[in-house]
Amino acid sequence: GGGVGQGSSINKLDHRARERVRRMKLSASYLALRSLLPDSKTAYYKRWSAPYILDRTRDYIPWLQAEIVRLTLEKNNLLLLIGQRQQQQQQQRALASDRDKQVVNKLKQT
Repeated sequence: GGGVGQGSSINKLDHRARERVRRMKLSASYLALRSLLPDSKTAYYKRWSAPYILDRTRDYIPWLQAEIVRLTLEKNNLLLLIGQRQQQQQQQRALASDRDKQVVNKLKQT
């Protein structure tokens, strides 16, 4: 029959199974985080420890934030430069149009 000891061993097995699932989920989370880091694809043969993955992530996030700032500044500078060039082209077209009108007017006067 089913004694008291049997219920205890079932609880232990259940606990072990839940703990195994928890560790597998945690491991999958670390692997997913690792896959977002640079060089994760080239170093696939190495096993990265969880603390190493967290350290790399801690270092990588501020670098990414600085890169976003740098690229945003570069984009804004390029947009400003494009705007200035477009304005210069419009001014040059306006000057050319004025010169053309002056030539036409002189031709009409002759």
